[in-house]
This record gives sequence, structure tokens and C-alpha cells, in this order.
Amino acid sequence: EIAEYVEDLALAGQLLDETSALLANHDAPELDLRLLRQRGRVALANGNPGAAVQWLGSARTAASKLYGDMDLRTIDC
Repeated sequence: EIAEYVEDLALAGQLLDETSALLANHDAPELDLRLLRQRGRVALANGNPGAAVQWLGSARTAASKLYGDMDLRTIDC
């Protein structure tokens, strides 16, 4: 059961990496924000807090630029 969970997290990380590469040349800041957030959550679940802080920090910065510091979507990051 735990092995399947670990494999699922690894696959989720790979899918996010591939998705980010495919969407590198687009203009959809909300999509970028969602990808940053998900990458941070997957990194945290994979036991990589350093990467999680980096991704989630980037998500927070992106949300702040999009919505402003006091918007709930920014605070949620």
C-alpha cells in the first residue's frame, strides 16, 4: 500500500515536470500558478521540503502578482 503511494507520487512528479515543459511557451498565468502549487505539494509529499518551499514560494509570488497580497487565492498559497 505504501509502495503504491510512493509510486503514485513519483508519477505525479513526472507528469508535472512534463506538463510544465509542454506549457513553457504559453501565456496563462493562472495555469502556471496551479502548476507551481501542485509541484510544491507533490515535493512535500515526496519528503522534499526544500523543493516544496521553493515551488510554493514561487506560487505565492505569482499569486501575489496576479491577485494582490490580500486576496484569498494568494493567502491560500
